[in-house]
Amino acid sequence: GLLSERYLGAAAPSPSDQYEGGSSLQMYSMTASRFGPWVLVQELLETMADIAKAHPGASVANVAQRYVLQCSPAVGGIIVGVRNSKHIAENVRTFSFELS
Repeated sequence: GLLSERYLGAAAPSPSDQYEGGSSLQMYSMTASRFGPWVLVQELLETMADIAKAHPGASVANVAQRYVLQCSPAVGGIIVGVRNSKHIAENVRTFSFELS
């Protein structure tokens, strides 16, 4: 998703990027545009990257997942996409730290 290091410091996905990236990238881009301009998305990613650096091994995606799990009492779980074993290991790291 967009809440990852992949998009940190990157230009906003263009319409052709969104088309080539499929329905997921289109959905992520629409959600980001409702959040605000791309510069605001970049500020969020930078803040999340700083938080991740404070937790060895954590990624921006881990910070996003941890925030939802820890700071949203009505949320009992999250659904994450996993394409390979690397993704499984990364998602497990979400439970290796707590936000302060």
